[in-house]
Amino acid sequence: QGETSLNPLWKTVSGVLSVPTPEQVDCHAPKAILLNLADITWPYAWEAPSMPLQVFRIGSLVTVNTPNEMTTMSGRRLRKAITEIFQNAGENVQVTIGGLANSYSHYCATYEEYQAQRYEAGSTLYGPHTLDAYIQEFSRLSKDLLSGRASSTIQGPPDLESVQLSLTPGVVFDDKPLFREFGEVLADAKGPYTAGSLVSVRFQGANPRNNLRLQGTFLTVELSDGTTWKIIASDSNWETKFHWKSTNAPISSYSEVTIEWTVPSTAAPGSYRVCYIGDWKSGWTSGITAFKSCSSTFSVLAGDVLQV
Repeated sequence: QGETSLNPLWKTVSGVLSVPTPEQVDCHAPKAILLNLADITWPYAWEAPSMPLQVFRIGSLVTVNTPNEMTTMSGRRLRKAITEIFQNAGENVQVTIGGLANSYSHYCATYEEYQAQRYEAGSTLYGPHTLDAYIQEFSRLSKDLLSGRASSTIQGPPDLESVQLSLTPGVVFDDKPLFREFGEVLADAKGPYTAGSLVSVRFQGANPRNNLRLQGTFLTVELSDGTTWKIIASDSNWETKFHWKSTNAPISSYSEVTIEWTVPSTAAPGSYRVCYIGDWKSGWTSGITAFKSCSSTFSVLAGDVLQV
């Protein structure tokens, strides 16, 4: 921290990918440029060409949504500038800052903080006047919001998802022992259980990277009402754990999944089951097939932890 010049090693590293122009050096001074991100475009741009900015208003609450982390003083100056715009229009509002919104551009330090080049200043990507630029644009958006005028904008950053590089090898295929099925229960729930007990069920598994289920779940804990099953917990609940383990590698592509559920004190007495939701990849067609498998029904009783 606090360095404003590069030693010979970092000068060599800095010039390998892109050499900053004198204008760029002056623009970012006193920061020493290690990686000239603006001019590195292989295999795609290393820095987004634009950043999303938003100003929301709900009643007397105004939220300034910025893609970075503001230092304390940067945040105070931004809030003061936006508050004054609304006050000058006769509006009494409370201005808050929503950081890390819609994108990420590291930190935003004040001009004075930038000169010292401490951690936050070193991570301020757009030079010593970054804060002034944000204040300028958020002020414009705020005035447009007050007048009901549509704000001028530029094209957003490109969607690079289809060309993202990854060093993580893909899933080749999933396999299972002869006469077994994916999702087959290998170690079942025993029960009965009470609050604080650990329910553990082991299944014949498949690689979870076949489907990350970002809007779903790899597991459910379900309670029976006598006719249907109601989901009362998923992998987003603290009391559940999902363990995937590759077995017999590298000889085979077998794997096992263990699902654990620590019965919470709020669990209603009744009949439960633990279910595993997965996807297996064929070694013949590379097709991916979804499956769901559940444990046998077990009981959760009222009361404290069972002592055996």
